[in-house]
Amino acid sequence: MAKLTSSQFIQFCLQYSSLALLYYDYFLTLGREIKYIWFGKIRLSTLLYVFCRYAMVANVIFALALTNKLPSMSCNAAYQLSSALSVLGRAAIMLVWGMRTYAVFGRSRIVVAIFGTLGLFVFILAALHVPHVACKGGSDNPIATNLLSAFTVVFEVLLTVFTTFRGIQALRAGGPWKNQRDGVVFMILEQGLLYFIFVTGFTTTALVLNYAASPASFLKKLLNGLTIPISGLMTARFLLHLREWEGRRLATLADVRTGAELETVQFSRTVRPRQERSLLDSLTDDFGEDPTTSYPQETSTNRD
Repeated sequence: MAKLTSSQFIQFCLQYSSLALLYYDYFLTLGREIKYIWFGKIRLSTLLYVFCRYAMVANVIFALALTNKLPSMSCNAAYQLSSALSVLGRAAIMLVWGMRTYAVFGRSRIVVAIFGTLGLFVFILAALHVPHVACKGGSDNPIATNLLSAFTVVFEVLLTVFTTFRGIQALRAGGPWKNQRDGVVFMILEQGLLYFIFVTGFTTTALVLNYAASPASFLKKLLNGLTIPISGLMTARFLLHLREWEGRRLATLADVRTGAELETVQFSRTVRPRQERSLLDSLTDDFGEDPTTSYPQETSTNRD
């Protein structure tokens, strides 16, 4: 086997560390996934969870290509296949956080217009980026690559600003924060901030490297093996938290409402009349209601 250069060694280390992190987290959450995803009702969030969690097989394909373990496929072809799978994961990630923002802002059409447009633009750029990726050297379409990095950061930062603002509004109106730590609003705010800290840090660094590194430098692709996998991991965990919160709350409500048929979690006591509900409203039920419309905030049992 040829001796690895320092850049190849670093690239392998990052790729293998991302795989180790993904599968370690997978085994940590497998029990909850079986209980709340596979044994739960099939709905939109189930499909999004599958793409967030299992589109990350792209990392395995890319790692095998880098180590020449796919003799029937060139490294560039494997990288393009990996990138195509990552596009599905990226789309699911943006849908989850975008629909969460839409839900907590009272299902505002303005929010749909802002994040729908941004999300669609990022998705198109990601798809256009796929044919131009290469294992060695830079992309032959640097404009699309740079725009993809830039608008991904813009999308994530705006999501964090919107939902943090709404979450703080709801928590302030709901009384002392310490009494709301087990509520869904606190959980959504907490998960959103964790996502911002861990994921947006990587995407921002990747953006800087895209502009600062020379076109042929491996530094331009240094964090590619970490950004989407960690983003998918955090998003899948968020969906699991929502399902777990829902399951515990329904169990609590079942004790006091014997015989009630509760199919989805009620984040708000204000429900739109059926004739006023759009398809988008129905698809967003998994992600809740505007938390500022109903107080006092209901809480669930403690989360792990």
